[in-house]
Amino acid sequence: MANFNSVWEALKMVTLTFILWFHWKALNKIIYEGGAATTQGVIALIQGQVLDMLRVYSIKVKSKVEVNKVEQLLGCRLANPKLRSYKTVRWLLPQTNSNILNSDGSSLSSFDAGYGFLIRDDRGDLIYGETGFLGDACSFKVELAGILFGLCKCFQMKLENVLAQTDNLALALLLQKGTIFLGSTFWL
Repeated sequence: MANFNSVWEALKMVTLTFILWFHWKALNKIIYEGGAATTQGVIALIQGQVLDMLRVYSIKVKSKVEVNKVEQLLGCRLANPKLRSYKTVRWLLPQTNSNILNSDGSSLSSFDAGYGFLIRDDRGDLIYGETGFLGDACSFKVELAGILFGLCKCFQMKLENVLAQTDNLALALLLQKGTIFLGSTFWL
């Protein structure tokens, strides 16, 4: 086990490993699922992975001092770094004789998307949980899949009084009002 003096030393060690791993996965996808790797395609792939890493670093920092350390580590300036703020969140029990469906979706890249959901009773005890891989999907689709598969499971289990929770505002608006408002456009 390596002994690191700081988080930043650890990041220096693993950043290149992650970039190479995602690059290797993407190239194998091209090779084994058809298509040819062009020079422009490989360059675009690497640039996309580096930008993803920069986004991760710009979101995960807690102070201006850490922003400076990340910029020094990467050898470039971060555009509009967002400092992390902490907020204590408490999970509230649903009403008596109710169940709650917590769902979420995640998309690491356009080819690595998945969903998950938990169903809990009115005491907060776990009734059922599930995760699944969707492959090529955007974040909205995987968020929707979490709610859809979770509600289907509630129906199969004959659960009543189910409250569904999602952190996706567009999905919540769609389920509540039948529309999605993005900018000046309504989506039905």
